[in-house]
Amino acid sequence: MHSRYVKQGNFWTCGPDNNHSVTFKTVLRHRGVLKTAIRRVMRDGSGTDLWRDPWIDRRSLLDIRGSATHTEDRRGLKCSRILRDGVWRPESYRYTEELGGIIMSTAIDPALPADRWIWDPPGASSGSGEFQFRSCYNLIRHTFPLSPDYEFVWCKGLARKMQLCVYKLLLGRLLTRDRLSSFGVTVPDTICVLCS
Repeated sequence: MHSRYVKQGNFWTCGPDNNHSVTFKTVLRHRGVLKTAIRRVMRDGSGTDLWRDPWIDRRSLLDIRGSATHTEDRRGLKCSRILRDGVWRPESYRYTEELGGIIMSTAIDPALPADRWIWDPPGASSGSGEFQFRSCYNLIRHTFPLSPDYEFVWCKGLARKMQLCVYKLLLGRLLTRDRLSSFGVTVPDTICVLCS
């Protein structure tokens, strides 16, 4: 992913680019939903960005603090700065007592070969930590509820062509005379043929 989509910076802070696919742009738009489904498991903190990765209770340090001072906001600052010999040392950096407590409660697993992301969506039954498309789909599907017109438009008895026509009608996307004229297409009259 880093070689193709996120060439500079990291996934959580990068913006859409003209070279990105439509799918990747959609993933970028839904990063907030994905943040609730992953967590960072630490070994030594050397692979985790201190400020930008969501490693503290599924949030980044920037999300918690709101901003960083100029001296604190150094790109590439890793969590290994406050994690030494398998023990959190928040006193080596300036934090409030509350934030220090949150950091101290973040789990460390020295058995891991390196820091890694764990797929752990809320309410998921399997705790394997491996990504599952089904749980990702369910997470996104439940986050964005269906339109109240869903059953009306996508009922079984209606032909697909008619379903698409009704769907476009509800979205205001049918190419009626007034819409065509708004695109700059010359039409003799913008009055509707059916309803005048």
